[in-house]
Amino acid sequence: DPHSGNLKIVDDKIVWLDFGMMGELTRGQAQQMSEALDALAQRDLPRLCDAILNIGIPPEDLDYIGFSNALETYLNRYINQSFSDLDLGVMVTEAIEICQRYSIRLPSSITMLARSMVTIQGTLKDLDDQVNMLEYISSEGKTLDQIDWNKEISTFLKESYAGLKALTHMPVRLDRTLSLLQKGRLQVGIKISDLDHLMPQISHLVDRLVVCILIAALLMGSSIICTTGMKPQLLGIPVLGLAGFFISFCLSLWLFYKMLFNRKNGNRLF
Repeated sequence: DPHSGNLKIVDDKIVWLDFGMMGELTRGQAQQMSEALDALAQRDLPRLCDAILNIGIPPEDLDYIGFSNALETYLNRYINQSFSDLDLGVMVTEAIEICQRYSIRLPSSITMLARSMVTIQGTLKDLDDQVNMLEYISSEGKTLDQIDWNKEISTFLKESYAGLKALTHMPVRLDRTLSLLQKGRLQVGIKISDLDHLMPQISHLVDRLVVCILIAALLMGSSIICTTGMKPQLLGIPVLGLAGFFISFCLSLWLFYKMLFNRKNGNRLF
């Protein structure tokens, strides 16, 4: 909990006074968090998406396009700002809110670290308002003698093996796919993103179409009735036919009014 009341500087060393709220990161979590912070500092959208999905546990039906668009909108707010104008605490908090919006579960240690970063950013501002954590993160790079070559080589070999193993399974999978396609049993699932947002607009269009069909039916029915000698009549025209024409005329006026003069309310029909 690194607020200013929990630390002191003694002989140029930082001394922590309170260990009541503690968390622990695994080596993998630390590396993933470092990758996410570096992507955030560089405003690198693809890296940030991948880093967050590696850190958290996304749902099986994650709307990846929506999540990516939300992160892009989030980064665009800061794209032209200098590091001195950025607040790491606010940026981390907003990123966590986006994860919650898309049901991406983050480990408790990561959320605790994020809260600590928000706190320590405020502490740094109290000590020196020219210091910015994002600027420090972006300038902090590994030199050749700091790289753990054994680990890098091990990771490369593991990923190469996994890639070769997947490649050996490719002919079998391709044969199964072509066999299903030949038998007409191949099924393709398509997910339309933002369908809930489009449904009200589709519903309004359907409502208008129904009204247009009703107007056309009234006009056709009234025209047929007018060719008959149905009584009662007014000026030699069946009253029922005149009523149909009048109703269709009123519906047409109402529909045009909604289309042309009601755009402020989303151009809705009802």
